[in-house]
Amino acid sequence: MAKVLLLIITFTFGICYSVYADNEVNDTENLKIDQFNISLSFGIGQRDQFVVGQDDLKLYLAPSISYYGAHLFFDNGTLGYTFNEQAQWAFSVITELNPYAKYFNHNHISNSFLEFSEAVPSPDYEGVLDSASGDQVITPSDNEYLILTKKVTTELMRKKRISLDGGIQLNYFLGANQRIDFSLLHDVSDLHNGYRFDLNWNMGFQFALFGQQPWRAKLGLGLDYLDANSANYYFGFSDENLETSYIEPYYPGHIMIPAITLNLNRKLTKHLSLMLYIKHQNLNAKISKSPVITSDQINTSFIGLTYVF
Repeated sequence: MAKVLLLIITFTFGICYSVYADNEVNDTENLKIDQFNISLSFGIGQRDQFVVGQDDLKLYLAPSISYYGAHLFFDNGTLGYTFNEQAQWAFSVITELNPYAKYFNHNHISNSFLEFSEAVPSPDYEGVLDSASGDQVITPSDNEYLILTKKVTTELMRKKRISLDGGIQLNYFLGANQRIDFSLLHDVSDLHNGYRFDLNWNMGFQFALFGQQPWRAKLGLGLDYLDANSANYYFGFSDENLETSYIEPYYPGHIMIPAITLNLNRKLTKHLSLMLYIKHQNLNAKISKSPVITSDQINTSFIGLTYVF
């Protein structure tokens, strides 16, 4: 679905083009200062699932809640305080729940802000039990081994907890329509004691078709780095706490995850807009080889309407 939408957008840009976040689905332009900014996107979309034992996330609602004061701000789950703000840059301290935990925990706050899901663990991953004792099969056949592998990894995924990360953020403004964001965060909840840094570039532009109301668009390129502690906790595998030895432990070590996003928005009325959102994240071999991972990419797409309150 995401690839088809991306082809349509590329064709549209070829017709007419003129210069004009991750909240991922909702556009955050024209934020009001010293008051809450609330919007709700409703439509249809999907985030492809890449974790064993889980189905694709169906997206129907995407609320956005933000507040920006003179120094204090809240932006869809990120709480921060800006110490210094100049014409070209701003320096802040921030805290947020680890965003990669949302792929393993449907109750993650990011899923509340960005996605409404009906996904449940697939019945194919229920596992094989001994009919007499109810214990796991000790000597599984090839087919039973595959099912048991899925069961064990699924059980481990349910044990993945959410870390609270805190750190610094630097925003650098390249004119009115471009921005570079850098953040460095550490696990302050003492869960895995890892750190990560995020680097993102965003550019806004607009284009019009046949003289109609112009479309506003935002293109983003991002790169996330997770150190070995963070990556091993969320993407690694260890069966030391399970009564099985059929699956080898796996630790990917430090990893990098690149991403590209595209957000389109066309105003219909004062409060209502048509919107389209696409995001692609690439998972390198160190991640995709993990027994808890089933794909080498994450695709998210959403199309619908956004109402700004």
